[in-house]
Order: sequence, then C-alpha cells, then structure tokens
Amino acid sequence: MSGERIGAALAEVEAHVVDSGQNADEAFGDPVEYARSLGLTPEPEQSRAATLKAVAPTLIQLFGLIAVIATVPWSADAVGVTTTLLTGLAVAALLPVVVVALGDRVLRAIVERPVVVFGVTMLGLGALAAGLVAAGRLGLDRTVVELPRPATALIGLVALAIGTWMAVRAGAAEPDVVSSPVPGSRLPRPGVRHWVWTALPIPAATLLLAVLLWLI
Repeated sequence: MSGERIGAALAEVEAHVVDSGQNADEAFGDPVEYARSLGLTPEPEQSRAATLKAVAPTLIQLFGLIAVIATVPWSADAVGVTTTLLTGLAVAALLPVVVVALGDRVLRAIVERPVVVFGVTMLGLGALAAGLVAAGRLGLDRTVVELPRPATALIGLVALAIGTWMAVRAGAAEPDVVSSPVPGSRLPRPGVRHWVWTALPIPAATLLLAVLLWLI
C-alpha cells in the first residue's frame, strides 16, 4: 500500500480509539489480521512488477560483485567462465524473484530486524562468492569460455558503478512516507542518507572480499 492509504487507515483506527476509549488491540485485534481484513487492493507503485524493477540495481550490483571476485587473485591472463560461476549468476538472478514472492515476510523481517537482515545478507553474499572461488580452486567445475581478465574486471566494476548509481538515484527520490489525511500531521521524512543502506553494502562487500581473497 502507499503511505497515503496506510495513513488513512491508521487515522480511522486512531479516531475510533480516541472516541471509544478502547486501545487498538481491544478494538481491532491483531494488526496484521486487521490490515488484511480491510481488503485493500495493491496499487501499481507497490505491485510485484514495480518491486522487481526496484531491485534491479541490486541485481546489477550482484553481477558486478561476482565478475570482480572472479578476477581475484590477479594471477592469470584469462578468467574462465565456469559452470559454477554461471550457477552463481543464476542464483543471483533468482534472488529478487524469491524476495518478491515472499513479500510480506521479507518486509516484516527488514522492519523488525534490520541489523539481522543486513548481517545475513552480507554472510550470504560472502558465502556465495567464497563458494565460487573454492569450487574453482578445487577443480569441481569446468570452463565454458575464457575471457580476458582485465575486461572481466572492467565489466564487473562498470556493473557495480551502474547498479550503485541506480540505487542512489532511486533512494534519493521522494520517499513514500506514511501520511495522515489530517492537515499538518504528516510524519517526518526519512533522512536523506537512508539510500546508503541500499546502495553501498554490495560495493563494500566486493571490496572486502577482494582484499580477503588477495591476501589468501
């Protein structure tokens, strides 16, 4: 739902609570069940297609991460595009689909435990990248095609830059805040730096993993 429609629903709850003297739990029960009972239809801006479009920058960043990590350490002229690497790319491509499919549960986890979700995301990215490198070194996959290492690194860095720019641009847009229909009661806007949490984690993880792999 849009922030405006959420605010309108909350305003109705607040008005009833003020008039009746009941608390919200007594009057309306479980908030999740009450929200679902309203039967509100999703708006285009909050549709699954719009959500997939919104996570496109992250998908591009993940591609850049894998491409950059594949070139570390800088010990050969070519990078083999292996079955393991292609599998990693396929997994990265499916992540947005999984997130959108889970919908409510993912959003609720982000809202209630943002630090945990951030940590799990970073661990997952690290495990994916480390698994790809380990499989390659153990000879568990086969090379499909070879690409020049500088070109592969450049492609990865360009993908990271494009994905980060898209994420920063999207994060800098007017946020969809929860607003009340009562004049002057709009909630404070989120800080202008809130895009940092969506735009920078993957580039930071890429740098960290590249350094660790170089040292190993």
